[in-house]
Formats: sequence, structure tokens, C-alpha cells
Amino acid sequence: MPSMSTPQVAVTRQWPITLAFRRRVNTRRLAGWPAVCLFLLLLFSALAVHAELDIEVQIEGVQDELLANVRAYLTIEQQRKDPTLNESRLRRYHQKAVAEIADALAPFGYYQPNTVASLSEANGRWLAHYDIQVGPPVRVTAVNITLKGAGENDPDFQRLVKDFPLHAGAVLDQRNYKTGKESFQRLANENGYFGFQFLTHQLRIDPVANTAEVILDMDTGPRYQFGEVRFNQRVLRDDFIQRFPRFKPGAPYRVSELLELQSALFDSNYFGNVEIEPREELAEGLQVPIEVNLTPRRRHRYTVGVGYGTDTGARGRLGWENRRVNDRGHRFRVDYQLSEINDSLSTRYSWPIRNPGSDEIALTTSWSDDHPNDSHSETFQVGLSRTLARHSGWLETLYLKYLTESFRIGADRGDSVLLIPGITYSRVTADLRTYPSRGLRLAVDLRGADSSLLSDHEFIQLRTQVKVVTTLDSRHRFLARGDVGTTFLDPIRSLPTSVRFFAGGSQSVRGYGYNDLGPRDAQGTVVGGEHLLVGSLEYEYRFTEKWSGALFFDKGNAINSWQEHLKEGAGFGGRWLSPVGPIRFDLAWAISEPGTPVLLHINVGPDL
Repeated sequence: MPSMSTPQVAVTRQWPITLAFRRRVNTRRLAGWPAVCLFLLLLFSALAVHAELDIEVQIEGVQDELLANVRAYLTIEQQRKDPTLNESRLRRYHQKAVAEIADALAPFGYYQPNTVASLSEANGRWLAHYDIQVGPPVRVTAVNITLKGAGENDPDFQRLVKDFPLHAGAVLDQRNYKTGKESFQRLANENGYFGFQFLTHQLRIDPVANTAEVILDMDTGPRYQFGEVRFNQRVLRDDFIQRFPRFKPGAPYRVSELLELQSALFDSNYFGNVEIEPREELAEGLQVPIEVNLTPRRRHRYTVGVGYGTDTGARGRLGWENRRVNDRGHRFRVDYQLSEINDSLSTRYSWPIRNPGSDEIALTTSWSDDHPNDSHSETFQVGLSRTLARHSGWLETLYLKYLTESFRIGADRGDSVLLIPGITYSRVTADLRTYPSRGLRLAVDLRGADSSLLSDHEFIQLRTQVKVVTTLDSRHRFLARGDVGTTFLDPIRSLPTSVRFFAGGSQSVRGYGYNDLGPRDAQGTVVGGEHLLVGSLEYEYRFTEKWSGALFFDKGNAINSWQEHLKEGAGFGGRWLSPVGPIRFDLAWAISEPGTPVLLHINVGPDL
């Protein structure tokens, strides 16, 4: 297919200048001649410049992609703004136009177009007009695809045969033929059929009969396998890093497995650069050795951050992480965070198990001083957890937490000791974690405590959180989220603040302050509820690559009975896509409150 753009040709005219002298001239009288010559050169150059032709190209009879391709093929369209274009070249380009239009329509199956072309000039304005009748399209009469070799019965190849983009009766589109043909070669490369070849690849077109036949005869050759994986690095033990590949030597070769390995190594934070190179030239039999070149990250990482959120007020963070405590991949992290409503200090020591890309055991400690509004809670916690990635895509986390808490909220005061076992299942799927166009986050958490197991209270608590993101036509983005929780056994007012439910804020029901929704005591203080029910719908329109606007509606509350009234909030906001995820500015109205007060919410971070 001809190129979609035509190179511009610049024409430069040269004006000869001849000076003849019949007699010897006094050199002193020629002293002013350089200036005169320069003046004459400038004058002749100005005379040599032609006024740019005023040209309009009108095309009728075709639309959309046909029109776009015709304009791309037409030399007269590509060159009409060339300042050096003259009438002679213009007429020459016009004479080529009918043939160029035929070439532009052929890839779409139109081989017998009839074009009426005219070129006229009036009052210094040129009009090139082309009235196109595309004629009857070429239709595919047969698609004959055959496979030989080891991949003859491969389900992936059979799927491509079944879904080939051209079929009998369809209008011929040569782009679909090219796409379908390339899909076989791409699949062969991705699945280890390195000897793949086309024995026959023909698109037989009869432009008189307006028919076409597709003939593809392919030999896949043998399928190669994974060989030994060699890691070039010196910071981790070889027996540990060999646990990263999900495949074993002798398994069928798949590029997707190598991409998963690359992602797992990079996401582990041990390495700053991961290069994977299949060494086909070193294959032994059908086994291809894999060479992985790894550049380690710095062992120590320090973080300093400041920010602001309407839920937390001004906030700051200090952190230190040792990414490689030893050559078995152990990690250690310390974080200190402070804000207007909370101060916290936490440590985390973790070590990989089984699949080091996702499975680990972690020992955590934390201290937190939470003081929003008229309440106060100080907690100290020690925890042990084990996380495993299940084949279904879920992350399973078993945990055990020992917690001591001193709390005051309204008229409720107390000191509590709880040993809390629990289990969490979570799953996140997204095309891009920071700003997904499509994605899902789902988490289910079940935890509890019993007075016979080092606890002074009994409770069972179940909480489910879900968030869905979908996009239509690249600019229209929809987000929906839900948060449901419930508590059993002991009365909620006897439990410490950390296990009560609250609602309100930028991540809950907007239009209300952080944790301002829930059952209240006689003094009007929010004391938290047994259940939680929150839902949200949001529409986002993307104006530019970085900026978008949003409309939203939230509804929910922390409640003691499922029949209690839910609060509503609605508003609009702006989104700026920063490197760490969207920064959201939301102006929300508390619809359920007298006077419908308005509140500004600011939030930073990824959607999922």
C-alpha cells in the first residue's frame, strides 16, 4: 500500500547574472559596485518569489476512512500549501489524481471507481474538484487456511483460523488480510514456533468479476521449550531467585511467561532494571536457555513526604526501608506519620516464601494516637501474617493481631485488650494501577476475638469492599464503589474505637466530615455503629490527557440497624493525573442535612 504521506519537493530558481566590460575600468571607480551588486541580487530574488497559490481541494462521494485515505494519497492535497508550487506543477498533480484515487480505494475493496475530475481558476483562487463513484466492492468468495506442523492442532492457532478477520461474503479490506496474516506470525513467535513459515500466502483478486480469494498455507514447525534460566546478579542467593519463574525447564515456550517473570522481578523492588533474553542460538534440541540480566536497586530507601487532605489536615511522613536485609530477600521498614488527627509509628519485617513475587510472612508492630474531633484512641499492636497468591488470582492473608487500646469517645471510656485472628481475601485487576480505564478491586475481611483467648471482649466482624472502573470511548469514565460491614456478639458501645464503624469523608460519603456519620450519644457525639453501608456512583469526563471533571453521588452511614436512614451527598470535582495517581478536588453538598452545607474534599492516590 502506498505511503500515507507524500514527500514535499522544494524548487529553487537561479537567475544568471552576466557583467560584460568592453574596456579597462579604473578600480577606484568600482569601489561602490559591491553594494550595487548586492542590491541587484536582492531585487532579483524578490522577483523570483511567486505568490503562494490559493488552492481548494473538494472531494465528494466518499466519507470517513475512505475520504481520509484519498486525501493522504493525493499529491495535490499534500502539496497545495507549498509556497513554491506553480501552475505547471499544479496541473501535473491534477492529472495524477484519478490514478491516485484508484490506488487509495483499492485497499478497501473498491477496484473500479469512476472519478470525474476538474480544475478551474476564478479570481486567483484554484478549485480542484473530484466526484468519486466507488463502484461495486470486491467481495471475498473463499478463505482457505491450512496448517501443518506441531501446531496444527494447537487451540491458539485454531482460534486464529476461526476468527480470521475476512470471511466468505465480506467486502475485501486488505488491512484485515494483513492483520489476520500477521496474527499467525505473532502467535508463532510468542509461543515458541520459531520455524514458522508461510508456504503460500496469496490474496487473489479479480477486479473485473469483483471477487477475491484468500489462500494461506502455513507450516508451524516444532514447538520450542523453556531451557535453563540463568540469572546474572550477585545480591541474592541463586536458590532463592530461582523461585521467581513460574515455569520449569521443558515447559512449552510462551512469551507471556517471560513477561510475568519480568513483572514479578521488577515488582519485588529488589531490582531497578530487568532484561530477559531468550538465547535461541544456544538451544539444545528444542530447549531455549533464558538469560536474565538484573541491576539491583539501592539497598536502603529513605522517604520524606508532606501533604494535605481534608480528612487528615496537614500531614507528613518519614520512612526508611532496607530492601535486602540478607541474601534471602528479607526486608525491614519503619514509618512515622503525623497529621492533625493522627500520629503513628510502625515497623514491618517480612520474608518471602514459596513464590517470592507474592507470598510472604510478615511481623509487624505499630503505635497509633488517633484524635479526631472529640474522641481519642491510643493503640499498640503486634501482628503476624501470612500471604499467599492463589491460582484463581486471589491473595489470601491469614493474620493474628494482639492489640491494646485506651479510648475515649463521647461518654464511652475504657481500656481494652484483644487477640484478633482474621483472614482477608483480596483481588485487584486493572490495565493500569495508577489510573485504570478498566479495573476491579475486591476485598473481603473476616475477623473476631473471644474472651477465652486473651481478650476482654467478644466480637465477629465481616466487611466487604468493592470498586469498579470502566471507560467508554476513552473520555467517559465510570466508577462505582461499595462498602458493607457488620458486627456480631458484644454490644458495639463496649468495644474499642478501632473496631467500630464510622462513615463520612473523601473515601466514604462526601459532603460530610471525616468519621462524622454514625450513631450519636446523648451529647450528640458520633460514637460509631455496628454496621456500615456505603455506596457511590461517579461519572468522569476527560478533557485533556491530564485533566478531567467529575459528577458524583454518595449514599451511606454507620448504623446500628439496617432500617436506619442513610445520608446522601452529591457534587462535582476536578481531577489532575499526577505521577503518583489522580489528585481529586471535590465540592460536595450534604443533601440530607438542613441547609445543605457544602464541603471541599482533597484526596491523592490511585483509584485501585
